[in-house]
Amino acid sequence: MPSNLDFAVVEMGANHQGEIQGYCEYTEPDYGLITNVGLAHLEGFGGFEGVVKGKTELYRFMARSGGTLFLNADNPILVQKAHEAGFKNDRIITYGTGENVFCRGALIEETMIGLKLEGTYIRTNLVGAYNFENVLAACCVAKYFGVSLQNIKTAVENYVPTNQRSQQITWGNNTVILDCYNANPTSMTVALKSFAAMPDKEKIAILGGMKELGNETETAHTEIAEWCTKLGIRNVLFIGEEFRHVNIGKKFKDTSEAAQWLKDNMPSQALILVKGSRAYKLESIFC
Repeated sequence: MPSNLDFAVVEMGANHQGEIQGYCEYTEPDYGLITNVGLAHLEGFGGFEGVVKGKTELYRFMARSGGTLFLNADNPILVQKAHEAGFKNDRIITYGTGENVFCRGALIEETMIGLKLEGTYIRTNLVGAYNFENVLAACCVAKYFGVSLQNIKTAVENYVPTNQRSQQITWGNNTVILDCYNANPTSMTVALKSFAAMPDKEKIAILGGMKELGNETETAHTEIAEWCTKLGIRNVLFIGEEFRHVNIGKKFKDTSEAAQWLKDNMPSQALILVKGSRAYKLESIFC
């Protein structure tokens, strides 16, 4: 990084404990943000508690180094871990839906996320209610560093995703939600819940297997199939060996096999959710 930078934003991706601690040691962050904790990389982290412990290495490092946190006040796990790390309230910048937060927002729409931020309505180009907390986190950081509310609104409303993260495209006369950059049981479940809440009559879910779950692989994929049934999503295409044991929907060994089936059975005027781990490259079905 050149020495004249004002800001550097570093994403600390990890799938084992100790990695985020290492990133902290050589980036020496002044500010930190953990967006959420979920059932991701369970094999490498050693279960959900390992995920929490690994991610909050950032909190423990910054508590010692004197940094400042941006904290989702609506997430009880993160709130607890921030205080356990030793942070005092004057070094925590909060965001959320409740009272007494630095940046407060409310979810207005769920299909294309709309939110009310301190009296100003913002309509995003992101699909799925689970993106609300992500948008609010971005707004909080911007507000803290002095960005005006109008500039925040303009920036958020002008952002159009292009990287298979909550991206909406048209395929024939169908609408496709490409949310297949990656997947884990938590993100898969919230995506399905949001998808089920959308008003469209004809819906199809195309779900790829989830990687790095270790001993939880079969249980996690069974639970995803159960969620499809519980949410009333009748048309489901499962891709990958991870779903081989489920007893609903149509099953395919790989993405190309599913793509051929869709070509032979082209849907019409459907809303299609596409969600799966990066290994399956599900976006290739539509490209």
